[in-house]
Amino acid sequence: MNSKDKKISVWLSLNHMKWGLLGIGLLGLLIGFAKYEVPAIKTASYWNLPLAGMTIALDAGHGGPDGGAVSKQGMIEKDINLAVTLYLRIIYSKPCVGIFDERGRS
Repeated sequence: MNSKDKKISVWLSLNHMKWGLLGIGLLGLLIGFAKYEVPAIKTASYWNLPLAGMTIALDAGHGGPDGGAVSKQGMIEKDINLAVTLYLRIIYSKPCVGIFDERGRS
């Protein structure tokens, strides 16, 4: 055998190449998800300190018989306002921040 005859041939079927590329793509996707940082986490940590010692008043508005506007899907404005107010109350309920809810829950 000559040195010219020492060749190695590797045969890969198209199916194996497709599975290999799919595996590499899924691995890249997994790494992308692992490195992704939720913007809300960054924002929440940024806003925690400046609110120390402050009092926040939350007023949902449209209480009682006047429910406000109604959307095409049937959502009433007072329900949306109350949901947002309760969400903000959860976000800002820290030991160093005072929350006053205009509906009587402080």
